[in-house]
Amino acid sequence: MTPHKITVDGMSACGKTRLIAALAEHATTHYNGKTKPQENICGDLSPITSIEIQDAEPRSIDFWEVSYSSCGRLTVLAYPKTKLVLFCFPLDYLDDPNFEWDVKDKVDYLISKESHKGKDAPLILVGCRNDLRKQKEDAGSWTAFREGSKEFEKYARKNYLEYFECSAENRENIAELFQAVIGSNDSAPKKRRVISSKCILL
Repeated sequence: MTPHKITVDGMSACGKTRLIAALAEHATTHYNGKTKPQENICGDLSPITSIEIQDAEPRSIDFWEVSYSSCGRLTVLAYPKTKLVLFCFPLDYLDDPNFEWDVKDKVDYLISKESHKGKDAPLILVGCRNDLRKQKEDAGSWTAFREGSKEFEKYARKNYLEYFECSAENRENIAELFQAVIGSNDSAPKKRRVISSKCILL
């Protein structure tokens, strides 16, 4: 079975664990997938979630979650030989004027030549917690969120990155993101996708 390593990095407390769980559930439901129990390492759960899926090409997907609060010593192992990086950030923070700069600064480094990410590993920008963002929009502060969303779409296009806006809570765009994950190991060239909560642009 072909191993497929995915590094899940991003901002602190942005929902990375919840996103991985939603992707694993989608694999189980739609690909006859099987999630292996996480191991316990020194009192903490392993940052690795392994899923075996039965597709045209059966494979094992290992999601390596980068956590800066637990299993920190394993963080250095998350990037070597990775096939893909998912960089996550919370969409419900788009109304913070400093937030956009923080996300772009970290992504700029990861896609630079100085990055510890392998040069052949693509990066997908993933906006998480879109359900919480919509709650804030409904409360009346929709302008800042929509402008922030447009800015990240523009940033993704400029840097030739795929961009997804997701909600693990209501499964919004989880199927589309999973397709990008399992397709990242294909050798055929792909169009860069920008998938938001309202439209799909190619």
